[in-house]
Amino acid sequence: MQTQNMNHLNVRERKTVAELFGGTVPHEVDVLEGSHHVPSLSETYKIREDLRGAMLYWLFGPKDNLYIHGPTGAGKSSLVEQTAARLGREVFKVSCHERMEFMDFTGLYIKGGHEFVEGPLVQAMKRGGLVLFDEMDQLPPSTLIGLNGVLDGKPLLVPETGELIEPHPLFRVVGTGNSAGSGDISRNYKSVKAQNVALLDRFTSLTVGYLEPEDELQVLQATIVQKDGTPALDAEITRAMIRVANDVRDLFLNSRQTGMNHTITTRTLLRWAQRAVAFAAVSKFPVMEALAPAFLNRLDGDQAESVKGICMREFGRNL
Repeated sequence: MQTQNMNHLNVRERKTVAELFGGTVPHEVDVLEGSHHVPSLSETYKIREDLRGAMLYWLFGPKDNLYIHGPTGAGKSSLVEQTAARLGREVFKVSCHERMEFMDFTGLYIKGGHEFVEGPLVQAMKRGGLVLFDEMDQLPPSTLIGLNGVLDGKPLLVPETGELIEPHPLFRVVGTGNSAGSGDISRNYKSVKAQNVALLDRFTSLTVGYLEPEDELQVLQATIVQKDGTPALDAEITRAMIRVANDVRDLFLNSRQTGMNHTITTRTLLRWAQRAVAFAAVSKFPVMEALAPAFLNRLDGDQAESVKGICMREFGRNL
């Protein structure tokens, strides 16, 4: 049985790239009506200029698969989800782990074998969505072999039902990972697997690093706000927090020499800033006290002392 896909998704409006993502590109693109599968839009999230072109080419250029890699917390999945949110594109996310089987992508029978529930891959192929394999490099290469035909643009045969699914023209495959696909060279990500060269050859690769300091400052100032919408933290304090984060990131990225096996992501920075604002009413040293539950408490003694030293250098006694 061959499935006919819904090729004509409803277009809600047309907007310029500049309207959707910032910048000055006047080219118009379709924004779809979407559904509950479209990620929620974050008004404070900024699609980086250096990544915007690659994402739009992947979605609107010749059909290709995309593998986004970079350090933990750099915003790889958010990049996909927030790009999709602005375009009304559906995302079907697979949170990968080493015990997954290919049927987790395609679907399985429930209720004693009386009802088949379609998996994220099948749904995305039929509906013209994006299937996002989050932390794809956690999967054993043998699990991903079944994707090769789909990555080549071929129909997918679902063994459990005998259904042959033609990929929708808007269907796209994207994976994210902490490694470039060759395994955990950095030794920071213990469960990462080296992937098959033939699989990696079917993907265009995109590297995502941490935000630039001024971009990260904008995120924090737009997110951590007072009731009137103004930034809740002084800009210089926020900049110093970002410098601390970048110093810790450098230690993490060179963990083989430094021994630092944790890092301060933008998520951690937001958590730290939120607590610093809350602690200001009850603490003489809110910035340092806020860092403990936000980050320090997950470190061992030597690592924690290293981070405290960085904070002392940046803040002095004004912690």
